[in-house]
Amino acid sequence: LVKKLKQFGKVYIIRTPISTEMLNLENQFFPYFDDFIQELVNSNNIDYFNYTKMVDKTKFKTYDGHHIDKYGGIPFTRSICDSIKFTLNN
Repeated sequence: LVKKLKQFGKVYIIRTPISTEMLNLENQFFPYFDDFIQELVNSNNIDYFNYTKMVDKTKFKTYDGHHIDKYGGIPFTRSICDSIKFTLNN
């Protein structure tokens, strides 16, 4: 999929912010997820923004700890845009 999408422009992998409880659950089932994604981005020369590692995830409100609500979506979209802008300027 990444190779196909790269035909149309720049590709980014984004891991959305989630609650600590959800992150712990994901880590139980797939403890090497970040390693897997890092290998994917390295082999395809694309950027990976991991918002689960943010210090202040509370500004991105969710409905259920996993899905960002419409109020959290506004600052999250801004953060994604800022991250992309930063990579384009460097």
